[in-house]
Parts: sequence; C-alpha cells; structure tokens
Amino acid sequence: MRPTLALVIAINLLVSCQPATPRPQLPDQIRACEAVFLPWLTRLTSEDKKAIRGIYFPDAGEVAFPDAFFEKYRGTVPPILRTSELKGEAVENKDWFWHFSNLRLIDKDTIEMNAGYYCGGLCAMRCEYRVGRQPDGSWKIIGGTNCISS
Repeated sequence: MRPTLALVIAINLLVSCQPATPRPQLPDQIRACEAVFLPWLTRLTSEDKKAIRGIYFPDAGEVAFPDAFFEKYRGTVPPILRTSELKGEAVENKDWFWHFSNLRLIDKDTIEMNAGYYCGGLCAMRCEYRVGRQPDGSWKIIGGTNCISS
C-alpha cells in the first residue's frame, strides 16, 4: 500500500506542478532609471520608510514605467505606486514623486538622463546622471553632475 500511495503522490506532484512564470525583463531604460532610484531607497532607515505614504513613478509621459516595474515592487514599504494612483492631494514629505527625463543612449551600455524627486515645498533633488551596464547585466550610476537640491 505504501509504494502505491507514494506513486500516487509523486504523479500528483508532477501533474500539478507548473514551472514558475519568469518575471518579464524590464527595458534597459527603465532598469537604468531604477539604478538611480535604488541607492536612495536603500539609504532610507526603516523609520523613514514607514513615514513615507507613497513613492510615485510616472506611468505616462516621456518616461513611463511599465506594469512589470510596479509588479516587481508590489508589497514594499513604502509602497511604489503609479503617479496616476495618487488619491487626493499630495502630502508634503509623505508623497515622493520621482521624475526621469531626457534619456540619451550614449552606447549600448551607457545611458544619460536627468532624474530626481520632489516631495513638496523645499524638498526636492535633481541631477544629471550617467548610468552604465555592469558585466553582470545590472545597471549602476557611474556619474552624477549638476545636482540641485532644496
């Protein structure tokens, strides 16, 4: 009886198991933008992260982030949201809006852009960034100039 039960369980597992659906690869331009944003996010303390109501990325316009980007960060603290998901008025220092513009492909492994955030009043930062593809395929900031913050 035991070998039969083991066989039934094994067949059941084989039939019911489906390979994991691979995450869609984000476009290089979005991955380069992500490389600008992630160092800022990782520097936030857990207390800072809890104080932020939402981090908003554009889902329309010159640089529109695809659904796969928002899916990748679903469930994070603070939440990563589409700009179109803002309900009501933005709250100073609680809602952070990232903006990316003037993306320029320098070569297949280098992108330049203007990027930064706005979080109300005198809470903003913007730089011109140069982002490079690393040997492992990831993207990393390799330079930032003309930074303005308030």
